[in-house]
Amino acid sequence: MSADTSIDYYDVLRAREDATPAEIHSAYRRQLNAHHPDRGGSTTDTQRINEAYTVLSDPAARATYDRARERERVAAAPTPAPAPSYSAGAPTDPAASDRGSSRLPPQTVFMIRLVRAAEAAGKTAFMVGWILLGLFLGFVGLLLFAFGLDNETSRAWAPLVNIGGLVLAVLWVLIPLRVNKALSAHNARANENVQRQYGGC
Repeated sequence: MSADTSIDYYDVLRAREDATPAEIHSAYRRQLNAHHPDRGGSTTDTQRINEAYTVLSDPAARATYDRARERERVAAAPTPAPAPSYSAGAPTDPAASDRGSSRLPPQTVFMIRLVRAAEAAGKTAFMVGWILLGLFLGFVGLLLFAFGLDNETSRAWAPLVNIGGLVLAVLWVLIPLRVNKALSAHNARANENVQRQYGGC
């Protein structure tokens, strides 16, 4: 007989889909006794139980029935959404994500822009702080220079004090430049890593 895949024969017999032939037979006997017309069952239930047992007790018919049910399950399964494509053609301007042209997820674009803003703010704060410190050190250097020239008791220390003030002035210029260069190199490496990982942002 032709199996009706719209009917779950395993459910009709209350049997597992991996049930053995012996378990199928035992389930058939239980359901047949439970739904027998003499015990209040209907003829329709008995016919359905016999139909289920006829299919599931025949290895070939059961295999055909299982394959048909599997095909229906696959056909009814939802199609997964395609994964987002992060290609090298994505815009490199962070503002492009605001216009919807970025191929990166919005969360990723936001985090990248946040990191860049934090780097820029930290760099600016460091430079401002160092300039203020430099101004203070320069002022101290000028005082030391004036003290070395005008105070007779420390005239012997004047050359050393003057050299100290000069060193402070040189450091005031060189250290911010060196730190700025290091921060720029770090930012460049970070951007390269982002572009290498995501194909631009």
